[in-house]
Amino acid sequence: MNEIVGQPDALKIHNRKRVLAMLREADRMEVADLAAASGLSRTSVSKILRFFASSGLVRVVGKGLSTKEGGKKPEIYAFDGRAGYICALSIRQQHSFGGVTDLSGRLLINMRMPHPRDADIDTIVGNVAAMIAAAANAAELSREKLAGVALGIDGLIDREHGLVNRALHFPSWGENVPLTDLVRIALSRSLFVSLDNALAQLALGELHEDPMLAGRRVLTLYHGDSVYAGLVEPVQGGHPIARALHIGQMRLEGGKEYESLSSAEAVLRRANENGVSAGSLEALVALGERGVLPAQALVRELLELHCSALYNVMLLFSPEIIVLQGDYAALGQSFCDALHALLLQQKPLHLEGFAIRPSKLDMNRGFLIGAAMSTIETYFDDDRIYER
Repeated sequence: MNEIVGQPDALKIHNRKRVLAMLREADRMEVADLAAASGLSRTSVSKILRFFASSGLVRVVGKGLSTKEGGKKPEIYAFDGRAGYICALSIRQQHSFGGVTDLSGRLLINMRMPHPRDADIDTIVGNVAAMIAAAANAAELSREKLAGVALGIDGLIDREHGLVNRALHFPSWGENVPLTDLVRIALSRSLFVSLDNALAQLALGELHEDPMLAGRRVLTLYHGDSVYAGLVEPVQGGHPIARALHIGQMRLEGGKEYESLSSAEAVLRRANENGVSAGSLEALVALGERGVLPAQALVRELLELHCSALYNVMLLFSPEIIVLQGDYAALGQSFCDALHALLLQQKPLHLEGFAIRPSKLDMNRGFLIGAAMSTIETYFDDDRIYER
């Protein structure tokens, strides 16, 4: 057997992590399969399974087949995500949106609560605590099963220390607000609370939704109430990390800001000024495809705007995949293909291997997936759940 030699407690935690990780990845496994895959003895694996069964993380889901020699049928084990739940909350300009997932990432319930513009920090923290309590009641979950809270907000974030350095939509907060600590105090619990830029969590949602993106450097471009790029980078032997880049204020040719030129509102206003009646970016592109010349000119202008902005970002970060999110995702693959062709013409950009595609996620679902799954991975990295 390949059991690792080391300090007893550290070895025990290491082996427990290994077995649980296998069960989380597989649908279900027998003791013999777990032993063969982990290099542990069947006796060690059985003890580990009993440990996790006692906390509800593992359960027996059936019986396997007897061997040729006959005998007792082996039990089949599976990870049980219902043993705990994660609350993910995105704090927006005039409301907070969130959801509850179990420890498998399965969405159990959505929730939403309004708040005034530039609401003070006490109001927001009170809303967060109230939403968590309401969601737990609605999903019939016990308070003790809350494994963690994931918070997302637009602005400058100190992820490591749980600080909001500056909140984009809440200027009255000032600087360096200890949001994670304030939420723990409001919940009266020493609980794992993560904090990140909501657009970084949205970018991570793309990875969890599409396994083909795993191990790739992914750049997301989000257009909505602001313009952000989200950069997701793989980490050798660890979980991918994401960061949000507020590129809306990027100056393009002529000195104008990218966001002021490329927002859906600004584009549709220019369309109206040119005699083109389009209620959405999709409608504008459709008019261009039908041969309406002013619409075609505006679509070409849009492609050139995106090309200029992405060219600068790509020179810095060399992404392998670019995903359009928000308002421009609805324009589909044809718009992405046209943008890709235009970027390939730029010199000295030599990135023939990159691809561009529209997101399949709306912002709410993307945030929930990214925030919840990254918090779940952090939760299962914590040695404390493997101790006893």
